[in-house]
Amino acid sequence: MKTCSRFPLLLLIFFSWILFSSNNGSGDSIPDRQLNELALKAVKLAPDQPDSARYLAYYVLGAGKAGNKPLMANGHFALGEAYYYLQEYDSALTAYETSRDLYLVVKDTSRLAAAYNNIGLLCFFKARYDRALDAYKASLELEEKRNNRLGIAQSHHNIGMIFGRWEHYDQLSEHYGIAIEIYKELGEEESVANLNNNLGVIRARQNEYTLAFDYYKKAYKAFKQLKNASGQASVLSNLGNLFENQEHFERARDYYGKAQVLFEQLNDRRGLVYTYSSIGKMYVKLKDTENALKYLLLCEEENADLGIRHLQKDNLYDIYQSYTSLGEYKDANRVLENYHAIKDSIYNEEKYARMVELEKKYQLQKNQKELIALKARTEKRMLVFKGTIVFFVLLIAFIVTLVVHTRLKEKQRRLTLEHKILRNQMNPHFIFNALSGIQCFILDNQTEVACDFLADFSGLMRMILQYSHEEQIPVSKEKQILNYYLSLQNRRFGDKIKFRIDADDDIAEDHVMIPPMLAQPFIENAIEHGELARRDNAKINLRFSKEEDRLVLTIEDNGIGIDQAKKKKRKNGHKSMAMEITRERLKLINSNSKGSRIDLQIEDLSNRGKTGTRVEFFIPYIVLN
Repeated sequence: MKTCSRFPLLLLIFFSWILFSSNNGSGDSIPDRQLNELALKAVKLAPDQPDSARYLAYYVLGAGKAGNKPLMANGHFALGEAYYYLQEYDSALTAYETSRDLYLVVKDTSRLAAAYNNIGLLCFFKARYDRALDAYKASLELEEKRNNRLGIAQSHHNIGMIFGRWEHYDQLSEHYGIAIEIYKELGEEESVANLNNNLGVIRARQNEYTLAFDYYKKAYKAFKQLKNASGQASVLSNLGNLFENQEHFERARDYYGKAQVLFEQLNDRRGLVYTYSSIGKMYVKLKDTENALKYLLLCEEENADLGIRHLQKDNLYDIYQSYTSLGEYKDANRVLENYHAIKDSIYNEEKYARMVELEKKYQLQKNQKELIALKARTEKRMLVFKGTIVFFVLLIAFIVTLVVHTRLKEKQRRLTLEHKILRNQMNPHFIFNALSGIQCFILDNQTEVACDFLADFSGLMRMILQYSHEEQIPVSKEKQILNYYLSLQNRRFGDKIKFRIDADDDIAEDHVMIPPMLAQPFIENAIEHGELARRDNAKINLRFSKEEDRLVLTIEDNGIGIDQAKKKKRKNGHKSMAMEITRERLKLINSNSKGSRIDLQIEDLSNRGKTGTRVEFFIPYIVLN
């Protein structure tokens, strides 16, 4: 690590800049803004040049005004960073705690979270796990308020380390799971590698050596790609511990040796302390007391300043055993006393109670979170359920409204059609002509003929009005209506038209049903447009017959034929409403029919070498008992 070699030049540059800025200013003191910038530069400088960072931090604290709490907070934080990378952990902790107190006053939540996080890390090194957990939780709370995803992940990572030290692996897995998910989301490859390295340590403690080895491999590969030598050294040391636990001592010695070389190159005293301790423990297992004491004492010497207490406790016990095996009981007893003092300071009753309290608090918070999550899921399900009910109610209401609207529309269409049919059956021209005929008969003193005409006319009108709303009437009634209609029409033209209405003998006319007045529009067309009245031998024949399960109504005339009639209508600009109404009527009848439908065929008899038109209705054969 680069330390003091660049400091004189760097310091000269900074002071030259400061003096230049001061000479161009209006006062004797250095502006707070520039001092703040120096504090921030010290923080950035700390990882590579901690000595330079320390001098800058002290300069900021000395040049700044004590009443300027934001500046003092930044200065102490920079000092904490410098001491951390100088591996002077007690001084670093003091500086971080001072910065924390000042950040609390000025309410700088961003730097306050960082201060709590660093305090937690140093308390962890010193086995003050209760204080470390409090600091990490305070950091997590602040990061969550700021929605700082990386800070949240780091806090969960650190809390997981505490529970790992206490061997509470369920809580560890929960916090590590949150941390690694966020790290991956943010693309924090180095943080993922650190977490995999930690997971390897945990799996090794649980004797899951294969899984631990897989985690170490992933971590080492990532550190190598990132060119992180410190991370590689840490994994190598952990691999040595893994193979030592499996009694593969040669492989363990090889990995420890590689880790030691890297830590020495990096001047990483903390890494060296852990590696010396691990090598010493391995030699204890191998009963190589001389080498065991060599590395254990090296560990103690380096750890004297660092103060990593949980490591010191384990190390002292191994030193005690080594002295005992050599028969050096005086040194053994001295070391044993130190061992118990450190052990008691770490695990006294008060701290044990605190750990139990923290565990209960954690479980309570976890249960509360689970309860809130369960309540949220229940409310969500209830909301979805209510939404589904509302949706189906609205859907049913929509369908009912649509059906009702469709039925009303269909009913309106039916009423309109019935009105059109009635108007067609009571053709105004026919009524006018009939009444004119009656008038003529009266004026000509043909009273008896006029009375007969009037009787037939009134009978026709009565039957049309009576049956116009019926869907089906007997064939006998239909024949009677048609007879009235043809008789009246024929009298208008001096009985020139010969007509017949026949029915097959096997048709029970009083019981077989038919829609009323289907033939009337075609009879009117034959008389009015087929020019029957102009022919000497004019004929209209109607016949009711049965073909299988259908009643066939045939209307045949010997007029000019439907094709010629259509040509004349087009030429005169006349449009036949009777045909259109009939087709619309059949469409309505067929749409409501559950069985067979009514079909209509119209044929011009010129295709058979005759004149005239044949109309055929094929009607379902319905017998009313």
